Amino acid sequence: MTSALLLILKNSALQFFGLFGVLFLSGMLLTWISRWTNNTFRQFVLPKFGLYVFGVIGVPLHELCHALFAKIFFHEIGSIKWFDPEGKGGSYGVVVHHYNDRNLYHRIGLFFIGMGPVLLAPVLLFALYSFLVPHPVPFSLHLGDLGFLANDFSKSLLGAANWSSMGFYAFLYLAVCLTSQMELSSEDLKVARGGVLPILLLILLVNTAAGLFNFNLHARFVNIFNMGLVWWGAFLAVAVFISLLNLLFCAVLFNVLNKIFGRQGINPFQS
Repeated sequence: MTSALLLILKNSALQFFGLFGVLFLSGMLLTWISRWTNNTFRQFVLPKFGLYVFGVIGVPLHELCHALFAKIFFHEIGSIKWFDPEGKGGSYGVVVHHYNDRNLYHRIGLFFIGMGPVLLAPVLLFALYSFLVPHPVPFSLHLGDLGFLANDFSKSLLGAANWSSMGFYAFLYLAVCLTSQMELSSEDLKVARGGVLPILLLILLVNTAAGLFNFNLHARFVNIFNMGLVWWGAFLAVAVFISLLNLLFCAVLFNVLNKIFGRQGINPFQS
């Protein structure tokens, strides 16, 4: 009995930290890059330039990600403010949602609602890339080899054939809009934290039920997790590559323009 209980606790811990850790850490990576990009925008000689040029699409996409997860987890959406350039605390939009605190499914959804923009952004970038860029890299052929994927992906973006395609420029613009607005606010993170313990509770309950019926759930979880991790790694690699490219381009360009207008240089790591 004791060994079975310890096995349930061990498997639950591995599954929880595997799933939660990968999603949270990758989400925070995208948040930090987005934050550095926004710092670059704010230090530009025209501090609202980035918000009005890219945020007008990026902010609604950010809020749409929150709203989609709110719907998936059956939260009641009270109101949505898609874009408020005068927003306070770096939050230029908001989704007001209501849920039943006693409903486990509702509470699990809090994590995904809070983390929504950084969880869906890589998928949205992949979709935009596939539909708008001529001759996109077939991701399914490069799964499991992120170095090869990154090399082919960068070549496809820099290929001469793209420079005459309007779809390519549309992708670049939308990619900047999306990656510059992935940053999670303190309120987003607060909402996400509300779903952490319910997720752990669900994992414990499922593993306990599987143990009672002698079902090897952990092996199934590992197989599905590894398959999902390969796809998520590909999506994340694309998102990180585009985000860093966007950050580098904006930092260099805005630094040059600031110097021309007699303003101080830009430090992306300084708020």
